[in-house]
Amino acid sequence: MTAPQPSDPYVDLIERHAKTAKIVGRYSGLSRIGTGRPGNFAILFEALDERADERVVLKFLHPQHATGYRGQCFDREAKIGELLVGKENVVQLRGALDTHTIPLQDPTGAAFPFPFRFFALELAKGNLSQVLFHPGRPRTLQRRLQLLREVVKGVNRLHSAGFCHRDLKPDNVMMFAGGVAKIGDYGTCRPLDGEDPLVPDYQLPVGDLMYAPPEMFCGGGNDKRLFVGADWFAVGAMLFEAVTSQNLYVAIGLRNSNEVMTALAVERDITGYSRRVAEIAGHYPIPSTLDFSAQPWLARTSLPTHDAVYGLIRSLCHFDFNRRQKEFLRILRALDICIIRAARDIGQYLSGA
Repeated sequence: MTAPQPSDPYVDLIERHAKTAKIVGRYSGLSRIGTGRPGNFAILFEALDERADERVVLKFLHPQHATGYRGQCFDREAKIGELLVGKENVVQLRGALDTHTIPLQDPTGAAFPFPFRFFALELAKGNLSQVLFHPGRPRTLQRRLQLLREVVKGVNRLHSAGFCHRDLKPDNVMMFAGGVAKIGDYGTCRPLDGEDPLVPDYQLPVGDLMYAPPEMFCGGGNDKRLFVGADWFAVGAMLFEAVTSQNLYVAIGLRNSNEVMTALAVERDITGYSRRVAEIAGHYPIPSTLDFSAQPWLARTSLPTHDAVYGLIRSLCHFDFNRRQKEFLRILRALDICIIRAARDIGQYLSGA
């Protein structure tokens, strides 16, 4: 029997307060999203935005991170959301960064104000991981590729706004009505140009290691020249997973983040990594999508379609960041070719050709 997870007093405080009061006089009917475990960076609630008459997500900064690097990243996330308002394929901000004060009683019974910073986001129906691995998951290669096309467009929107994501993965691609996919969770974003006022306190990849490119394990974590390519590697890894139902690193023999770290953190700096990249890549070739033809959505996929999809994956996930495909229009064009070929395969099957 699994032991119950300890509750977080700050989550409980917001939850109790919201039963009798609206958040900034606007948000009501709060219900917790997730476990609310102690130590979480943010606290999430679903709520009714009475001003707009829609359900939204309220993202509160956990008070333990109110100051320092994580608190600054939280504020930056809200500002990036403002820059992306009205843009397609990126999660939309529904309420700007604000502060709600909750009265807190000390042991003597005296009350003092306790501020919580938060902002509101549009409410998703789930994430890409849930869609791809749900029992009712997309049954055609064409649909899977179309979902990744929306991811590609969302990543370009973020890059065009001057930021890289650094934690792209299926859990951070949110799904909305009509099967629309949008990039979300900008807490790890960094600017692509100019001085960065936020100095992180770590060098390794900041997000999920199972989607981080190999150069990030070798001193590339703060090298802006590598940020765009790192995001596109993650897109390629998601494309591989959408097509094969297996994580890219797992498919090349690295079963978890510890094994990824051990295998790829072979040099302390990018110069050393660049000298050894061919050797490292040779140890871990990316499997062909043909190896996964048992997946039902690949059963009737033609060899030219496999070649097109596999070629795009390899170009995005090239271990040599200098040779990795990073041009949005070329990526989109190559993906469109894959989608057209996948549709043609379906048409030929249905026509009996």
